Amino acid sequence: MLIMGVVGFLFERYRIPLAPVVLGIVLGPIVESNFMRSVIKTDWDLSQFFTRPVSAVLIVLTVLMLAYPLISKGIRALTDRGADAGERMKEAEAASK
Repeated sequence: MLIMGVVGFLFERYRIPLAPVVLGIVLGPIVESNFMRSVIKTDWDLSQFFTRPVSAVLIVLTVLMLAYPLISKGIRALTDRGADAGERMKEAEAASK
């Protein structure tokens, strides 16, 4: 019981939402058993997960969602760098006049 209290305190302290954790606890065993069932049916051939269009779309969306923070940070850095360069050009033009 003490461990759950500490975990609850840490979740509150670091503002971790509780709903995804509950969903993971409830759906985790179901997903795991269905995954094992499908892998056993295909004789451990994982390429079956990449041959269907629906699974390919889900895999691509998952990769994009995981990469989104890096992509948005890179785009933000590029736009900030471009804005800084624009300001420097304006300052140089003003100084030359």
